Amino acid sequence: MSNKYKIIRQKLIKKWIYEYIENLDINNIEWLNLNYKELYKFLLENYYDEEAEEFANINYDRFFDYNPIGLRYIDVGVVRYRSTLENINNNFLLGVTKNNKGTKTILSDVEYNNNYMLFNNQINKITHIIAAETNSFYRNKGLYKLLMNKLTDYIDLSKNILCTNESSMGREYHTFETFCKILKDKGFNKDIRMEMDINSEYKNILTKILK
Repeated sequence: MSNKYKIIRQKLIKKWIYEYIENLDINNIEWLNLNYKELYKFLLENYYDEEAEEFANINYDRFFDYNPIGLRYIDVGVVRYRSTLENINNNFLLGVTKNNKGTKTILSDVEYNNNYMLFNNQINKITHIIAAETNSFYRNKGLYKLLMNKLTDYIDLSKNILCTNESSMGREYHTFETFCKILKDKGFNKDIRMEMDINSEYKNILTKILK
């Protein structure tokens, strides 16, 4: 990467940080529940920079797929591809707020599936929590707890819940434990566990036992 390109890139990122990150009102959050097609439309309308001809991001060496600035688990390339498919039933709950550009910035997001099949002979579908995050520029401000509290309005609390394993940061911030407490306070009394805790007993809970 040439020094000239680095300088241009740094100026562009500085502009995006002002437009998308600085002085956001985290007390005025709008909640959006979107499928892949709707999410891609949202990203085009809110994150695409017409002049730069790319989505606002802080990646220096990626030219086709981008994570919107401050985010890790939303990849524009993946969203763009999956938005064309009809057999993906995942949804995204986004916490967004207005930014300096006049568009909207994602403060937090969680991807989930309310009708997930883990086994072919499963009797009852479960809820799968795939990924959750807060914008890296706005961590430690209570946004994760707010996000997961809001998620309980969109998931079926009569179903078992399966979460992907915590990342190292998730373990540090006790994200699974926090979500479990939120669910307990909401009266949730079904099974909740991470994928690492799937065992034969759990399979028997979800599937028909073949004789």
